[in-house]
Amino acid sequence: MYQWMDIVMDSAFDFERCFRIAFHWLVASGSRVEQQVQSLQRRCTQFGLYLISLPEYSACRDTHVLGFVAPPFLTVRDAEKAKEAENSLMKDLDFIRDSCHQGIDLCDLKEYSEGFDFEATKYSKKVSGKQYVHISGGVFVRVIEDKKGWKGFFWVENRSLLDKENLHCKVNDLFKKFQSYF
Repeated sequence: MYQWMDIVMDSAFDFERCFRIAFHWLVASGSRVEQQVQSLQRRCTQFGLYLISLPEYSACRDTHVLGFVAPPFLTVRDAEKAKEAENSLMKDLDFIRDSCHQGIDLCDLKEYSEGFDFEATKYSKKVSGKQYVHISGGVFVRVIEDKKGWKGFFWVENRSLLDKENLHCKVNDLFKKFQSYF
């Protein structure tokens, strides 16, 4: 029986960003997919690379990534403090820039955007954003910015990893440290 699987990866490699590799399959058994993933993990370990499993919703443009859990949204309504808070992600909290660029629909931001002045045209109703991933893989943060330099931070936990390796406590500590910048 034939089985098909695609391995899709970023076309550009940058040491300051994470590099995404995705497995897509339509006709393949779960055990065969698992074999391929484990094979890649072993190969990466040989070369000193660290693979983190991120859920599909980490690349989703929707801000409501989980059906029953809304991610905390932290706002900084001061351009200097906002810049400092974003810089703290990489400098102090061990986050790396994600290669996935997020365009968030303005309709999804209505409940969060009081006082923000997002740049949008009649042709584009998306707000560009950045995404950062913690080196543990336990959390990723989406950052959006308006014309005034104000920033909003969506704190999204990787629920598939939180039960493993006791990451839940580490993610909570990270959240508290990050809130101290506000």
